[in-house]
Amino acid sequence: MYIMKSKLLFLAALIPLLGGCGSNETPAEPGSLENRIYTIEDISNIASSVKDYKRVVCLGAGALRYYSYIGDLNKLIAVEDIDSATTFGVGQAIRPYYDANKEKFSTLESTGKGGPANQEPTMEKLMLLEPDIVVSFYSPSKTFNADMVEKLECPVISLSQGTDGVFDETTLNSFRLLGKVFNRSDKTNKLINYINSQKNLLANLTVSNENYYAGCIGNWGKTSLYGTYKDFPVFKYAKVSSFVDGLSDLVSNTQATITSEALIAGNPDKIFVDSAGINNFIADYKANKDNYTSLEAISNGEVYCLMPYNAYYTNLEVQLMSTYYVASIAHKEDELFKNMNIEDKYNEILENFVSKKMYNELSSRDDAFGGYTKLDLDELAK
Repeated sequence: MYIMKSKLLFLAALIPLLGGCGSNETPAEPGSLENRIYTIEDISNIASSVKDYKRVVCLGAGALRYYSYIGDLNKLIAVEDIDSATTFGVGQAIRPYYDANKEKFSTLESTGKGGPANQEPTMEKLMLLEPDIVVSFYSPSKTFNADMVEKLECPVISLSQGTDGVFDETTLNSFRLLGKVFNRSDKTNKLINYINSQKNLLANLTVSNENYYAGCIGNWGKTSLYGTYKDFPVFKYAKVSSFVDGLSDLVSNTQATITSEALIAGNPDKIFVDSAGINNFIADYKANKDNYTSLEAISNGEVYCLMPYNAYYTNLEVQLMSTYYVASIAHKEDELFKNMNIEDKYNEILENFVSKKMYNELSSRDDAFGGYTKLDLDELAK
């Protein structure tokens, strides 16, 4: 166990940060808590190499995912139980960052249980681990993180994700923050350039006139077919339309549950089902098949599987993969897809995010239901 770091030595080593990017406010006094909380607003004020951090922990939904994209996994000293390949972690929905690194994660100590139902850090465990730095996806409020850095005597990186997920500038700024703090800007820039190149390719598509629907999308738990999103980012960048976007009682970019009457009234041409909630849908389909027969997408066999959009926060590489899958169906005659092997594209995306071509590994899991494919509901309901 490391000897507890001296607070005076630690404070002397810190690089003063301004309160916000472009802010006219007076910079915080050296040694104040604000100098130990890195937020995306501070990016331009952080030196390219703040410190050679050797003991890293990640806390909260999304933190380890983001760090695994950018950081050096050899510097991780512990993970939450949901990411440790223990009984608690096994059986969770597909999370490529975890599936690509579970052998590594299984060798590390525990920071606490973690997971959607455990949204508070276990401070006693963290203090014994003595990290050099914490990557946090807990509430971005400085009050919470200030308490953490006061107890741990180490800085905290407070990350954020934008409503458009992988394509959102807030998300990309979180990558940039990680790149600067950990001196991994080359890797960060490579990933961001790749994301932007894919965004530009998809931008050339023309919006489809067909009516689409995405269901079973979970958030803090599994849902039924009626669990959906208004302004679903996958549909937005795949250039397809959904009747859900016209429902005034739903909030944009937030998981919501619609009624069966709303789905019947919307009567989509194609339905995409998130694999994290397929079992709930199939159970209801089997028990109440007549409730679904009036939907044209179901009667015409136009039901497709998507990999989990959310699994301990958004699977960003899955979001991009799903966008290509939906676009390949909606725009199959477009030049972009005429010579594209779509499974090669999935592997390309995975390699850029988690450094592993693993689509076959993911799609062969029982809970993947074949990956990106058309679903035979009657077969599944047997």
